[in-house]
Amino acid sequence: MARKLRQLKEEGSPLAEDPRILEVDADIDRYAAVAAFTTSEGGKELRKAMRSDIAAAINELTTKYGKTDLGELLSIIAKLDSRISLLQALGNAKQNKEDAEKLLDELTS
Repeated sequence: MARKLRQLKEEGSPLAEDPRILEVDADIDRYAAVAAFTTSEGGKELRKAMRSDIAAAINELTTKYGKTDLGELLSIIAKLDSRISLLQALGNAKQNKEDAEKLLDELTS
């Protein structure tokens, strides 16, 4: 729970039960957990593995292009897309947390 929400609850503010505020607070908790994982040894290893998987998928895509069917190419692209999305989510967690905290401040001011 964010400090701001904890403070609102202590003050007995009706904002402490506002669904938008509770949702943003839950987002802050999720982003904080992902950011903490990202900076851990396991998170660093996962990011390293994702970068390696992305390079391998790009290599596979470029070597198989023109030599394989559309289904297999789409499968490679889907793998590439999922790895990039995960890497971005890990990399953006800290900024997303900060943005959510600013939004929470705006909603409660």
